Amino acid sequence: IKKDKLFFFGGYQRTSLRSDAVQNTAFVPTPAMLQGDFSAIPGTLKDPTTNAPLINNQMPKQYLSTVAANIAKTFPTPVAASGLTLYGLVAGQDEDLVSGKVDWIINAKHSFFGRLLYANLDKKSTFDGKNPLTINFFAVKPKDYGIALGDTWLISSNLVSSMHVGANRTNVPKLADDYVSWPSVGANISPLAGNIIGLNLTGDFAFGAGNSSPGEQHNGPLWSVVDDVSWVKGSHQFGFGGSIFQQRLNYWSGTNAVGVASFDGSATGSVLSDFVTGRMSGFSQGTNYGFYTRQFYMSLYAQDSWKVSRRLTLNYGVRWEPYLAPYNNRGENQHFDPTLFTNQVFSSVFTNAPAGLVFPGDAQYTCGEYFNCPKWNKFFPRVGLAWDPKGNGRMTIRVGYGMYGDRAMMLAGSAMYFDPPFGNTLNITGGVIDNPWANYPGARGLPANQNPMGTLASLQGFGVYAHNLPFPAFGGYVNSPLQGFNPMYMNQWNLSIEKQVGQDWLLSANYVGNSVIHMISGENINLATFIPGNSSTPTGCPLNKFTGLYPNSCVPNTNQRRQLYLQNAALGAAYSGIGQIDDGGTQTYDALNLSARRQLSRGFTAGVNYTWSHCIGDPYNQNPPAGAGVALPGNRRQWRSNCNGPDVRQVFNLNLVATTPKFSSRALRIVGSDWQIAPIVSVRSAQLFTVTTGADAALTGQGNQPAQLLTSNPYPANQSVDHWLTTVASAAPIRDAAPAFCAPGIPQTLPDKSIFACPVSAGNYGNLGYNNLKGPGVFQLNLALSRNFPVWEHRTIQVRAEAFNLPNHLNPLPPGPGYGVPLALNSPNFGKITNDISGSNGVGAGDYRVVQLALKFAF
Repeated sequence: IKKDKLFFFGGYQRTSLRSDAVQNTAFVPTPAMLQGDFSAIPGTLKDPTTNAPLINNQMPKQYLSTVAANIAKTFPTPVAASGLTLYGLVAGQDEDLVSGKVDWIINAKHSFFGRLLYANLDKKSTFDGKNPLTINFFAVKPKDYGIALGDTWLISSNLVSSMHVGANRTNVPKLADDYVSWPSVGANISPLAGNIIGLNLTGDFAFGAGNSSPGEQHNGPLWSVVDDVSWVKGSHQFGFGGSIFQQRLNYWSGTNAVGVASFDGSATGSVLSDFVTGRMSGFSQGTNYGFYTRQFYMSLYAQDSWKVSRRLTLNYGVRWEPYLAPYNNRGENQHFDPTLFTNQVFSSVFTNAPAGLVFPGDAQYTCGEYFNCPKWNKFFPRVGLAWDPKGNGRMTIRVGYGMYGDRAMMLAGSAMYFDPPFGNTLNITGGVIDNPWANYPGARGLPANQNPMGTLASLQGFGVYAHNLPFPAFGGYVNSPLQGFNPMYMNQWNLSIEKQVGQDWLLSANYVGNSVIHMISGENINLATFIPGNSSTPTGCPLNKFTGLYPNSCVPNTNQRRQLYLQNAALGAAYSGIGQIDDGGTQTYDALNLSARRQLSRGFTAGVNYTWSHCIGDPYNQNPPAGAGVALPGNRRQWRSNCNGPDVRQVFNLNLVATTPKFSSRALRIVGSDWQIAPIVSVRSAQLFTVTTGADAALTGQGNQPAQLLTSNPYPANQSVDHWLTTVASAAPIRDAAPAFCAPGIPQTLPDKSIFACPVSAGNYGNLGYNNLKGPGVFQLNLALSRNFPVWEHRTIQVRAEAFNLPNHLNPLPPGPGYGVPLALNSPNFGKITNDISGSNGVGAGDYRVVQLALKFAF
C-alpha cells in the first residue's frame, strides 16, 4: 500500500470433500431371530426369567419385545445367518477460509501488525436417512472468527518489547439427526431430544446417543494479552514477560436426553437375543442441559541465555503459572463428601438434594464458584545447555530439563452437568426396553414406577433451576476434590547429539523422556458389592430353576448393593454410580530417535529416521462420567499398562528427493529435465488394543472389566485378519447348565475364546492390563512428482501429482469395533479384524489410495 512501509495481504480458500462410503460391519437380528429362532447362535442360550437352558436356542415368543421388533424394521437385511451386515459412512463437507493481514513499519524502532481470520465449515451428517447404523456423527456448521494485533518496539539497541493482543470466537451448532422417536416405536421413554434414540449392543453395533443429538457450543470471546521483553547485556540475553487470557464456554446439549438402552448378553447368553427380548443391561437418560464456564490463565517468566564461552551456551529460567480452576458464574458445581453423607448433612441451596451433596452457597463448599480451589504457588524451572566439543561447528551436544504445567480442556469435568439437578441423568440397571421405568422407585415429587423425565424437564432449564427441584432415586454423579485437588504437570528431559560427517551427511541421536504427575483419571466410589450365596426370599434377581433360590447378586439389583445403599438404604437410594475425578494418575514416556540426512547434492536428498519409544501409564480420562473409572477400583496400579491413545513402539521413515539432470540434448531437456520425484516410506509397529469381558462379570457395576488371559502367547503362527488371536479346539468345562459367555458370577471359557476367560470368581477382575495386546502395524508409501515450467521472466507454472498410499495397501485396525474401543469377549467377531484405518487418520497415515493433481501459477 505504501512502499517499504505498509503492506496488505488477503486470501480465500474453499475446500469441498466428498468420499465414497467406507465399509463397516455390524450384527443385527435376522428374520429368524425376530421370531425367536436363535439356532444360528453358538452355545446354549437361557430363559431370561428362569435361567433354564433353551432347547435348540428357541426363545419363547412371549418374551419377544414389540419395541425391539419395531426398531429392527429399520435395520438393513443381514447377509449371513449370524446377523452380519455391511454398511458405509459417507463423508462430505465444505469449508471456507478467509484471512487478511496488515504489516506497518512505523519507523526504524516501531512496527505493527494485524491479522484477521474467518472460517466456516459445513460438515454433513453420516446418517443416510434410512439405515440407522450410519448414525455415527451429526451435522455441524461451526463458524470461527479471530483477530490478533501486535506491536514491536525497539526501546534501545539492546532492549526490545513485543506485545500481542488477540480475541477469537467460535460458534458450533449441532444439527440433530431425524430417525425415530422412542414413543414412535412403542417405548415409554420421553422424546426429549426429538426423533433420535440410542442403542449400544456390546460387540454388535451402537448408534445414536450423543453423536446424533441437538446442541450448540459458543467459545468466546476469548481474549488474550501477551508481552515479551528481550534484553542483551554482555554475554547474556535476558528475557522476561507474562501473559493473561480468559477462556469462555457457553454450551447446551441434548447428549443425555436421547436415552440409551444397552445390551451385553447377560440376560439370555447372547447380545442379540437380549435385544430381541428387550432385556437391557442398563438404560440411561437425562434432560437437556447447559452451562456457562469460565477460566483465567496467567503467567510470569524470567530467563537467561548465557554464552559462557564460544563453545558453551547455558539457558535457565523459571515460570510462575498458578492454577486457576474453571468456574461457573451461575454456581453450577457440586461436591459429594462421604463424611457429610455419614453425618446426614443436607444442602441449604437445593432443599431436596440427598445427604452428602453440597453446592456453591453451602458452607461446606469451600471453593466459591470454582470447580476446585485455585493453587497459586506453582513455579516451573527449566535449564538447558548447548556444547560444541571441538568448536568447529561440526558437532553439537544439547541437554535440557524442564517442568511444565498443564491444564485440561474446558469440557473436562463437564460430565458433572449431566447430574441432578443440572442434567438429571438417571442410570437404570436391568429392565425391559418397552418400559425401563416399570420398577423405578421414584423420589419425593416423583411417583414410583413412572417415567420421571417429563417432570424433571419441566422444572429445569439452561442455567435456571428451581431450588426445590426433586432429586431422583439412583441419580448418577461426578465428583471432584476441592481443596485437595492437584493440577497436572510434566517433567521433561532430553539429550541430543548431532554430528556432520563429510560435507553432505548430518547424523543425530536424540533421547526424550518425560513423567506426567497428577494425571486425571476417574474411579467409581459407589460400586456395588458382590454378595455371595442365595436366598429363599426375593432379592431382585431371577429365581434359579435348579436350586429354587434367588441369587443375592445379579445385574438388576446392582443399585441395591452399592456401598452407600448398604450403609444407609434410605439415604443411599439417591445414588447410583459416583465418578470420582482422581488426580493420582501418572505416566512415563521414553524415546530414542536416530536419524541421518543427506543435504542436497547432485540433485539428490535423502533422510531416514527410526524411533523406539515406550509409554507406561494409568488410563487417562479428563472427563469421566458418573460411575465410570479405571477398571480396577482401589487398585489402579494393576490396570497400569501401555498408555491409551496412539502408543506406537517403533516408527521408521525414509524420504528421498531426486531431480532429473539437465540433458544436453534439447529434446531430452524439454521432456525429461527438472522433474522432481519424492517418495516417502513410513512403517509403524503394532497398534495396541484391550480385551474386556463385555459384561458385568464381577457384578460390581464397573464398566470395561478386564478379561482373564490363560496363556503367555495369544497369537497364532498363521496370523491373519480372520484369525488374529489363538483359538484352541478344546475348552475348560462350563459350570452352568445354560450359561451366557461371561455370565455374571460364572467363570467359563468357550472353544473359540479359550485362551481368554472371565474372572475366576464374581467380585474380581481379570489379569489383563490396558492396551497390552498387539494389533497390526501400518505401512504407507507416498509419492510426489512435480516440475516447474518457466513461461515468462519471474513467472512459472508448476505441475504436481501426488499419490498417498500408492500401492493401496490395506492397513487393518486392531480387533474390535474401532481404534481405542475395547474388544469384548462376547463379540460375535471376537479375534477377527473387520475394520481398517481408511477414513480415520487422513491421507498421510494409513488411508486408502488418494491421488491428487495440482497446477500452480507463480508470478
